[in-house]
Amino acid sequence: MLQSAGLPEQVTVGELVGLMARAYPDPRPVGDVLERTALTDRAGRTVTTLSGGERQRLLLAMALVGAPELLLLDEPTAAMDVASRRAFWRLARACVAEGATILFATHDLPEAEAVADRVVVVAAGRVLVDAPPRELLSGDAHLEDVFLALTEESTTTPEGAWR
Repeated sequence: MLQSAGLPEQVTVGELVGLMARAYPDPRPVGDVLERTALTDRAGRTVTTLSGGERQRLLLAMALVGAPELLLLDEPTAAMDVASRRAFWRLARACVAEGATILFATHDLPEAEAVADRVVVVAAGRVLVDAPPRELLSGDAHLEDVFLALTEESTTTPEGAWR
């Protein structure tokens, strides 16, 4: 699932998920996927009529219809409101319970801290840490603190950028 994608604008949600389903040998039923992603009532609408969060849910539906064992998600909750984020992560947990593995990239470290079973911090092409969040946190520290401590020397900020 891409953070954003060039979706065909005049195709309906149902047609697009159906098209993706035809690319797989044993897809999930389109109706089930639309229901799971709360898009059933949007099935007849074109992509241009969708909000940012609805587009993200459409991208998720397109990823789920193939019944993948591994979901690769790039900024999956970008453009989602709080309720949509919670619903997204409930669905993600259900996918994991069904046997899927989810790997997601995010800049939202509080969200990663809340939902990830494992955190991998990469900077300059190097893995700096790979551990469950609880092993990285101590005291009042948050994942953002850990990230900044780990990347302090590998990240440079132009002089005066924060003045």
